[in-house]
Amino acid sequence: MGRNRRNVYAGARRGHGARVKMNREPETAWREMWGGYAAALQFGGSSVLYWPTLDSRFEVDSWTLDRVWRNARNLEANSGLAGKAVADVVELLGWLVPHACTADEDWNHEADQIFMNRAVNPELFDARGELNFFTAQIWSERQRVIDGDMLTVLTSGPDEGGAFAFYEAPQVQSPADGGKAWNCGVMRDKNGRTAAYGLRHPDKGEVTVIPARDAILYRHNMGGGKPRGLSDLHRAIRNLHDEADIVGYVKQSAKLAASVGLVETGDAEKRPGMGTVGKVSVGSDGRRVEQVLGGPTVHQLPPGRDLKVLTDNRPSPNVMALLKHLMDEVAYGIGLSPALLWEPDKLGSGGIRFVMQKLKRWLKIRHAYRQMWCVRVWRFMLAREMALGRLRLCRDPHWVRCLWTPMSDMTIDLGREGNLMINLVDSALADQDGWCLANYGCTFEEIVKNKIRNLKMAKEACARNGLTLQEVIPGANRGGVAAAAEKPEDEEPGTGGGAEEDGLHPHE
Repeated sequence: MGRNRRNVYAGARRGHGARVKMNREPETAWREMWGGYAAALQFGGSSVLYWPTLDSRFEVDSWTLDRVWRNARNLEANSGLAGKAVADVVELLGWLVPHACTADEDWNHEADQIFMNRAVNPELFDARGELNFFTAQIWSERQRVIDGDMLTVLTSGPDEGGAFAFYEAPQVQSPADGGKAWNCGVMRDKNGRTAAYGLRHPDKGEVTVIPARDAILYRHNMGGGKPRGLSDLHRAIRNLHDEADIVGYVKQSAKLAASVGLVETGDAEKRPGMGTVGKVSVGSDGRRVEQVLGGPTVHQLPPGRDLKVLTDNRPSPNVMALLKHLMDEVAYGIGLSPALLWEPDKLGSGGIRFVMQKLKRWLKIRHAYRQMWCVRVWRFMLAREMALGRLRLCRDPHWVRCLWTPMSDMTIDLGREGNLMINLVDSALADQDGWCLANYGCTFEEIVKNKIRNLKMAKEACARNGLTLQEVIPGANRGGVAAAAEKPEDEEPGTGGGAEEDGLHPHE
């Protein structure tokens, strides 16, 4: 791995004072010092803000990636803050569930069934037989958060159906004789389009070239010709390292203070006296009086001497404020609110609702990247099944159309939002299938069919036993109108807790 240290990311540097040799580019503009924007000027006492290149293709090199990988993995393994941040991002994103939505309804049901039968079976889905479709999403997201990206290779399973092999980011490397077309394990053609990936064998060290049509590089920060993704922790690595150092020093000082309990002091100007009158009696067994009678130990000191207890006031309020600032910086670097990541219980009902709405927007952006990976998986598996004759051809030419449903949203107002969604569905302002898939994992049609089958079974059982349906299921004939949403007990005035305050009126 080359050591071209033209890196620009603080997370890849060894220390605060590390010097990095940069390859300077030719100047593209005259050095005119008459600019009116402070952002372009250098003032006394300010540090230099330097960016070595304006070509996004070369912002990251192999040395930068290697250092970020090692630093991020070290902190994720040893820092509770980093571990929680990674775990929370993965948990919040969850997984996506597919549902075919072509014009060929019979094909939709058959395709969904065939895909799910293979997706939930690790022996058919994963070349190693370890991950299924859903756990693969969790694993790939965790690798992307820590390393920046991961590679999925399209292959075939034991039954010749579609299967996938998963590789970590450090295994994607350029061949030794690849030439200028290769950059950080990615080969691009003359138009800048990705043509191939280099996959290094972990034992032999050989690099195998994988065509781009047969692989998926899952990452987020795409665009501008950037070859690789960068860890979500790259903005937080320096802050996490500083936080660990500060906490380590404070712990060391606490240990040192605890190891020295008492200190004997004396007044240099005060001369020793004649001692105390009387004598401490000691029994024949060598025990002192206070040892026999119990109570605290009595220490006798010469005149002019004193015992002081050492107290340690560290960490100071300033240090605690600095640590909180570093924790906030970690959350901001990942893209989440510090209150949501560290202390959601300190937010009021209005604040937590606003944060949750921002979280939904954040999740939609992240799910857009995840969906690109899922669509490739969906298309490859169904195409192989149709090619093998196990799935008939779809009558709709747009057979790749699919609805991707995330896991149900986290909320503190499940009753309120549930009633609101029921009213929106009744008013044809919300999608029934989307709500049912997110909460129950099946379509509205499947729910209706299940309800009809269950009611039919219940009526037949009641008739055989001489009972009525109302006696067994009191709410069987109850209307389906949603009840009005109750106002939460912790509702604050003006926080938008009620439906009318949000500008949403229940459908009657």
